[in-house]
Amino acid sequence: MKKLIYNTAGVVFIALVSVAMMDYAFSTPTVITSYSTGNCVAVENYPGAFFNTNSNFTCENLPNKYNHVWAK
Repeated sequence: MKKLIYNTAGVVFIALVSVAMMDYAFSTPTVITSYSTGNCVAVENYPGAFFNTNSNFTCENLPNKYNHVWAK
């Protein structure tokens, strides 16, 4: 019985960590950059459920980690 409780707790812990990691990955902002000028055009913010520390990024306030997309 004790082994069943430990195994269940382990599975629940791994599931929660996996959900938190996916939430962090999907909440990474996207920076849209002009192909011709190389300047930032816009930033798309994706607020996460767990990691919503600062989701108001702009071209003047770029995040440390972001997805990069080129635009015309």
